[in-house]
Amino acid sequence: MTLNPGQESAMYELLASRAGRVHVCGHRGHSLEAPENTMAAFQGAIDLGYKYLETDVHVTRDGVVIAFHDSRLDRVTDREGEIAEMSWD
Repeated sequence: MTLNPGQESAMYELLASRAGRVHVCGHRGHSLEAPENTMAAFQGAIDLGYKYLETDVHVTRDGVVIAFHDSRLDRVTDREGEIAEMSWD
């Protein structure tokens, strides 16, 4: 991850202020109840009381940003291949 000037110190301050506390994060949303990284999964995590959500993003070869955990489609879709090598279509 690349941080812009000033973001690094802000991130350290944020983490330091929360040191010693446990923070539960909805990883890819509430993916036990809805497909991961979907609005339904994120809403499910919020409904359970999660304050923090986590997702990953990837960019297609034509510059479309998508919320998807893996760099490849293989694990959770009927398609195969690297997202970065595919067009949005």
